Amino acid sequence: MVISVIVPLYKGTRFLKKITSQLTAAAERLQGGAESLEVIFINDSPDDLVCESDFSVPFSVHCRNNSVNEGIQKARLQGLDMASGDYIHFLDQDDLIVPDYYCSQIEHIGDADAVYCRCYNGKRQVYTHERIFETAFDRNQLLSVCPVISPGQVLLKRSSIPDFWKTHILQNIGSDDYFLWLCMYAKGCRFACNQEILFTHSRNGKNFSCNILRIKSSDEEMKDFLIESEMFSSDDCKKIKEIPQKQLLRRYSPQMKDQVVLMVLSELLECMEHGITLDNFFKRRQISHIAIFGAAIMGERIRGLLLGSSVSVSFFIDRNAEFIEEEIPVYSLKEAPDRIDAILISNISGENQIQKQLVEKYDVPIYCIRDVAEAMQKEMTESYD
Repeated sequence: MVISVIVPLYKGTRFLKKITSQLTAAAERLQGGAESLEVIFINDSPDDLVCESDFSVPFSVHCRNNSVNEGIQKARLQGLDMASGDYIHFLDQDDLIVPDYYCSQIEHIGDADAVYCRCYNGKRQVYTHERIFETAFDRNQLLSVCPVISPGQVLLKRSSIPDFWKTHILQNIGSDDYFLWLCMYAKGCRFACNQEILFTHSRNGKNFSCNILRIKSSDEEMKDFLIESEMFSSDDCKKIKEIPQKQLLRRYSPQMKDQVVLMVLSELLECMEHGITLDNFFKRRQISHIAIFGAAIMGERIRGLLLGSSVSVSFFIDRNAEFIEEEIPVYSLKEAPDRIDAILISNISGENQIQKQLVEKYDVPIYCIRDVAEAMQKEMTESYD
């Protein structure tokens, strides 16, 4: 048994040490040791150069340097052509796997065509009570929304990769992994679940998935390929035609929220530049210990702004507490401690409903971050007079 790990690189030479380090740890856990693993780097950044001689690792390494940028699907297919393994793992350059990744995935794949594991996106698990892990590859999920965060959480049997995906290259970057899952669905492939958390998708502003319009073009191209393939029933084709618009709405809503988050954070930082800070806001109200409702980006940043101040964030409250890893405790509302001076709601939508739920349990001041930012802005404006 050999596992071929295919890693497309784009301006990614800075990630090589991290990649080889984690793959070395993973190779050591395999029954056949390092001989069971081969790593193929497809360098799709013409300005860089990657060579086999650059690596001192226990497993075999193969490199290809493209003279022009070919795109990620083409890079993955180039790696597939060079691979000799029975199993294929498409790993992005900035993603992380735990040392037991391959041992666990092999153990769980059984007679299925692929196995997918639970994973983190930043500090949060991708799957929650709303996004159910076990149904990620069910028909309804596949034909309405891309079910996984990254191909890195999936180990594939090489024989299961459809020829249609290999021969139809998306010119627009972004949907090649979703394209692969849909082609596998059409082929009748089966996906096994691995409940272990083995993978972390790096969350940063440079991820391809951050560009909505580019992904929309990729979704449209994928849709046309799939409809023309005649691999799908008429009912499936109807759903496939809706995918680009559904995906656009799914991505656009978080992007709109991110814009509001950015606006509120900008207001807070502007106030801080004028000496009007979050900790002073609470100190004037004789508040020393707060809880933050919402452990997403805004909640994380608010906690960061209060670090080292006289106001401490004792814990987070979040509906998906069991799926989140933070440096301080994260509780569901039901399990959250009662003793706290105040609660700050970091959410930028649905604040009124959240406030009603909190009032049923807590008899302490409850603030919404947008109201706090507005009050601080008002104070700043008054200081000019």
